[in-house]
Amino acid sequence: MGALPKAIRVILNLPEPRQQQTESRTPPEQGGGVQPGHTGPGQANPWVEAARRLEPANAPAGAAGGEGRPPAGATGAVGGRPGSDGVPGGVPWNVQEETSGARFARRFGRGLLWTVVALAAITGVRSWFFPDKPPQAPPPVVQAAPRYAEAQAQAVAARFARAYLTWSEDAVAQRESALALDLAPGVDVRLGWDGKGTQRVEELYPGTVTVLKDGRARVRIEALVSGAPAAQGKASAQWIGLDVPVARVGERIVVTGAPGVVALVRPAAPAPWEAPEADAEMSTRTKGVVEQFFKQYAAGDPSAVAAPGVRIPALPKGYVLAAVNNWTVDLAKGDERTGTAVVTWSTSGGTVSQTYRVSITRVASANAGRWQVSGLHGGAY
Repeated sequence: MGALPKAIRVILNLPEPRQQQTESRTPPEQGGGVQPGHTGPGQANPWVEAARRLEPANAPAGAAGGEGRPPAGATGAVGGRPGSDGVPGGVPWNVQEETSGARFARRFGRGLLWTVVALAAITGVRSWFFPDKPPQAPPPVVQAAPRYAEAQAQAVAARFARAYLTWSEDAVAQRESALALDLAPGVDVRLGWDGKGTQRVEELYPGTVTVLKDGRARVRIEALVSGAPAAQGKASAQWIGLDVPVARVGERIVVTGAPGVVALVRPAAPAPWEAPEADAEMSTRTKGVVEQFFKQYAAGDPSAVAAPGVRIPALPKGYVLAAVNNWTVDLAKGDERTGTAVVTWSTSGGTVSQTYRVSITRVASANAGRWQVSGLHGGAY
C-alpha cells in the first residue's frame, strides 16, 4: 500500500480497507464451517460467527451452561489458546493506541483543508460585491512635435534683413548676391527694388519668431537705417521693424519672399514699483560711507572701502563722481541692510544720473563697529 493514500486516510480519519482474502474450507474438527470474510450459498454469516466467538469472553463467571466453558463449535477459549484470527481470547482484532504524531498530522491536515475551503469561499463571495476590474490599457504616448529652430530662423532673417535694407546704385550685383544666400529658389533677387537710391543699416537686432503652419514662420527684425541726405544736406536715421517670412526646408531655414516694413510698437507701462519704506536714521548715519565708496568705485579701487573679503570690480574709465544725490536705507533690522542710491556721474563732457541698489553690512572690531559696502548692482530693484 502506498504512503500517500495512507497519509490521506490518517488526515481525514478514514478506516483501513478490509483485505479480501481467499477463504478455504477447514475440517469440522478444526473449527468447522467457513472462515470469516467469505460467505457462500447456505453458509453462516461471518458477523454472526464472530459474535458467537466473542460470547465466552463477555460471559460472566459461573454462568449456567459450563462455568466459562465455550460453547460447542467455538474455536477459541477464554484465556486459552489463540482463536482462528491468532488473537488471544478469540478476539478477531487488536485495539491499537493512536500515536501523538499521527493525531497531530490528522488535526493539522484537517485544519489546513478547512482553511483552504474557507479562503476559497471568502474569495468567491468577495467577487460578488467587489468584482475584479479589467486591466486598463496604458495611456497613449503622445510625442511632442519638434521645436521650431527659432535661433536658426533669427540668424537667417537677420542676415537677410541687413542685405535687403542696404542698397546703392553702385552696388546692385553685390546686393543681389547677398540676398541669394537665403532666398528660396525661384524668388526674384531684386525683391521689388528699382535700382535707385542709397540706404544702409546702422544697427540690427532679431526679435520675436511667430511659428505658423507647415514649417513656416515670421521673424520680426528691428533695424536702425539711414537714408540719403535730404534737401537740407542732413542724413535721416530711424528705427524700423521688418517682418521676414521664412520656412523650414529639410535642415535649412530659407526666406520665402519679400518682407514688409512695419512700425515698432511702443512698450506698455508696467505696474508702478513701490519703493520700500525708508529708515531715515540709518540713511543719515551711513550716507558718508556710501559717498566714500562711490568715489573709490570711480577711482578704480572700491575694494579698499568695501567690507572685508568682498571684491567689487571697478567702474569703467571715463566716469567721475559728481554727487550722491539721494541715499535711503530700507526699513529693517539686523546687521545686513540694503538701500537705494541715486548717483550723478560726469562723463563725455556732460552728466548723467543713475540708480543703484547697495548692500551694507556691520563690521565689528575691538574698539567699535562700522558699516561697509558688501555689494551693489544697477537699477531700482
